[in-house]
Amino acid sequence: GESSGSGRVTSKITYTYKRKLCNYTVNGIFVYGMSNYTKDKRSEKSEDRCELSMTASSNSSNNFTFTSIASLKTQFTNGYTYPNDSIPISRFFAPAYLNLSAGYNYNYNNIISLYISPIAGKITFVTDQKLADAGAYGVEAGYCSIYQGDSTWVNGKKILTELGINVLIRYKQNFKNISVFSTLNLYNNYMDPNKANRWNIDVDWETGMKFTINKQISTIINIHLIYD
Repeated sequence: GESSGSGRVTSKITYTYKRKLCNYTVNGIFVYGMSNYTKDKRSEKSEDRCELSMTASSNSSNNFTFTSIASLKTQFTNGYTYPNDSIPISRFFAPAYLNLSAGYNYNYNNIISLYISPIAGKITFVTDQKLADAGAYGVEAGYCSIYQGDSTWVNGKKILTELGINVLIRYKQNFKNISVFSTLNLYNNYMDPNKANRWNIDVDWETGMKFTINKQISTIINIHLIYD
């Protein structure tokens, strides 16, 4: 029952470069949103995405192509556990996720594609030392080392490397005035030092529908779920 106003700016960039042997595609998604609450005159960040990816795929006459993908995800500004807006829980490049993978992609009529990479690297960066010392986002936390009665503080590590399998499923289809799109990204770290965690799967799923009203106006319903 609290009155509020919100706004969001979205920019999507796609660049495709075609050669005889390979095709290259660069995608960028930049989103920033804010919400303002009139009762206690506070503002909160509602969405913050800075994502870049590059895909290189071999030219082939069939539906199977050898494909390599590099992607980088982070955010623009500090994140907080609202209403506490004094202690940041995330910053620019804290965290940032760099994914590097190579595998095969199957494309069916440009409607649905399935990409499987059995060797996929995932690097997590936490460049803020306070967050790294706390062990945020999976990096090794800082600790006190005691040697011959003397204690020394060892800083937390700012980088976490993982090796696993990556599965990426994309679906997009256009109807008369409706476009349906969905992307499901699954990652499993099968080299986790803790064997009990090797069956855990990171899930990033985004899906939505776009209703075209006319050439200038359209309505989009969008869902984005992330589970680590």
